[in-house]
Amino acid sequence: MFIYNKYYKWYNNIISKSKNENRNKGSSIYYESHHVIPKSCGGSNKKSNLVLLTAKEHYIVHILLTKCVDGTHKIKMIRAAYFMMNRNNVKSSRIYERLKTENREILSNLQQGKKYRKVKCTHCNKIIGVNASVRHHFDFCQSNPNLTDEEKKKLKIKRRCGQDTEIVEWCHDLHGTYSCTRHELIDLFPEQELLYGSLGVVKNKKFKTHKGWRLAEKDEHGQLIDIKAKQLKLRNNTIYTWFHKNHGTYTCSSWELKEYYKKDVDPTLLNRVSSGVCNKHLGWVVIKT
Repeated sequence: MFIYNKYYKWYNNIISKSKNENRNKGSSIYYESHHVIPKSCGGSNKKSNLVLLTAKEHYIVHILLTKCVDGTHKIKMIRAAYFMMNRNNVKSSRIYERLKTENREILSNLQQGKKYRKVKCTHCNKIIGVNASVRHHFDFCQSNPNLTDEEKKKLKIKRRCGQDTEIVEWCHDLHGTYSCTRHELIDLFPEQELLYGSLGVVKNKKFKTHKGWRLAEKDEHGQLIDIKAKQLKLRNNTIYTWFHKNHGTYTCSSWELKEYYKKDVDPTLLNRVSSGVCNKHLGWVVIKT
């Protein structure tokens, strides 16, 4: 590991000086712990491998370590010194340039002799690198004619969901109760433009709802409650006379008006209009008789 040159001699002198002085961290002088044999190079946390150094000495020994070790240990020491310089905002252009240059040269030498090439997929013509995942791409490519429609669908769902195939009971005041995954729910109601991540937050119980969708309620027997049946009991079936300047006049309940204009009208907000909490909803007002 160590190269016995003048830098190793200087490194060893600083370590020996520290051990001979019996330094303590509780004293008035600021000390930092240092591994004589660096931990990334196989050193331990035993007392025999630890010394106390001043901040200046600690910086110097890490610079010396970049010049007195060889092999893969050298790049570890270069990165450790580079990290120490950035963390403490040390601005020494010569040292910084040397560390960066040696880091690039060592990485270049490590890559020599390694073959890296790219190939084209015969199914989708996608350029991919030769590695362990190439065979997986060829076998499970979406354009592979040997895959059945069912296998393609399963692969598509697996990729879209990030392997999240957990079936959740969802409920909505207007759409009822559904047992499906998040992406299946998104496909069922594309007009709502549901967000996969937001549904996940609702699933984890961090938020209560997302665009009206929430976790389904269960009764004391563990059975799912039919939201539509529950809403039918709670519906306000009182007949009102509704007026809109574009659509004219209708005499019906708020839920019946919702059936006429499914995309626009919210019966809950219409009930607020009828009760006098607000004046109108999307232009609809109540004509009082």
